Amino acid sequence: MLKMMILDDEYFVRLGIRETIDWNEYGVEIVCEADNGIEGLKQAVEHKPDIIITDIRMPGMDGLEFMARCREAELSSQFIVLSAHEEFNYAKTALQHGASDYLIKPIHNEQLIEAVVKVGNTIKEQKEMNSYYQNLSKGLSSVKEQALLEILTDSRLGRSGIKEKLDIFKISIEDQANYVVLIRIQDYHLALKKLTPGRIKTSKEILLSLANKHLNPNGDKNTYIINKDDEGIVAIVHTDSEDDEQTAMMLKESCLLMLREMSTQCRDLNVAAGISLVCRSLENLAAAHRQAYMASFMNHLPSQYSVTYYKDGEETGYRREITDALNYIRQNFKNDITVEDIAYELFISSSHLMHLFKNEYGKTINECITEYRIESAKKMLKNPKYKMLEVSQQVGYKNEKYFTRVFKKVTGLNPSEYARRNR
Repeated sequence: MLKMMILDDEYFVRLGIRETIDWNEYGVEIVCEADNGIEGLKQAVEHKPDIIITDIRMPGMDGLEFMARCREAELSSQFIVLSAHEEFNYAKTALQHGASDYLIKPIHNEQLIEAVVKVGNTIKEQKEMNSYYQNLSKGLSSVKEQALLEILTDSRLGRSGIKEKLDIFKISIEDQANYVVLIRIQDYHLALKKLTPGRIKTSKEILLSLANKHLNPNGDKNTYIINKDDEGIVAIVHTDSEDDEQTAMMLKESCLLMLREMSTQCRDLNVAAGISLVCRSLENLAAAHRQAYMASFMNHLPSQYSVTYYKDGEETGYRREITDALNYIRQNFKNDITVEDIAYELFISSSHLMHLFKNEYGKTINECITEYRIESAKKMLKNPKYKMLEVSQQVGYKNEKYFTRVFKKVTGLNPSEYARRNR
C-alpha cells in the first residue's frame, strides 16, 4: 500500500478527498492530514508518506515553502498540488519545484484518482528500479568478496593472477603493511544443530557489523572485511604504521573489544580470532590467511572468546594434523571419543597422531580431551540449574563417580565444592 497525506486548510476539501473515494481499491492508504503547513511538516516527517496532496495557499506556511521544507528534511514524497484559477502561476512554480501534478479547484474525483494512480505508478516503478540496483550492487559486492577469498585461499595464483583479479574488481590492496584477521564461530557445526538458521544469520550479521566498527573505524578503503559462508569472517586490515609490534598489539586490542561486545550480544556462541604476521607482498596473502587460521586454533581451551597472534615458527610447531585434531576434539569431546576415532577422521595412523601430540604439542590426546571436558564442566557447575549427573553426562562422562575423581585430580576440588565456591 502507498501512504498518502492530505494537506489543506479547508475542512470540507479534506473530508471530500478522504471519504468520497475508496482509496484502498487503488492501493492507497491515507495515513495523516493537516490544515496548515507547519503541522503538515511535522506529520510528513513522522509518517513519511509516498504521496502528499497539498493546497498552495495556506496560513502560516504556504504549499511552496512546505514542499521546500520537505526536501530539506530529505523526504522522497511526491506532491500533487491543488490550486484555484487565480493561483495558476503558483502552480507553475510548484511544478518547477518538483511537484508531480497539479489540479484546479473544484476537483472532480476522477481527476484526483487519475493523478494519484499516475503518481503511484511512478513511485512503484522507482522503487522497483531502486530494488534492482540494490540487488545488483549486492551481487557485485558478493563477486568481489569471492575474488578476495580466492586470493586468500589459492596460493597458486601468483602475483600476476592476484593483480589481474584486483584490477578486474577494482580492489585496492598494495604491497604495504597488511594483516589478515580470521574471526570464526567456534564449534560452528554444533552451533548449527543448537541454534535456528535465523539465529545463526543474525549472529553473523552482528559479527560483521562489529568487525567493521572495530577493525575499520575510519573507513579505510584499503581494508576489506569479508563474510565467509561457513564459520565466520576474514579481514584484510591495512595499516600505514611501520611499527609492526605496536600495530599488532593495537589490532589485538581491537579484536578483544569486538569479541567482548559480541559475547554480550550473542551469549550462546563462542568466538575466536587469529591474527597473522604482517604481510608486505600480495603473493604472501594466502600464507597470511593460513597463519590467521592456525592462530585462531592456538588457544586450545574452550572459552567464550579468544584472540591469538600467529608467531614465527608456530606453523611447524603446530602442524595441520594437530590443529585439525584439536578442532575435532573441541567439537566432539562430549561424546565417547578415542584416539582411533580422531586418527580415522584425519586419515592418519593413531600411533603417528599420538607421536605428534606428545613430541610437538607437549600433551597426550587424552590429556587434551580431559582439559576440554573439565573446562566445560566448570562452566556448567557455575549454573545452579544443572545437576551433577547432568554435568557429568553432558561433558562426556557416563559414570558420575569417575567424573568426580577426574575433576578432583585436575582441579584439586570435587565438583560439589567447586560449585559452592563459584555460584
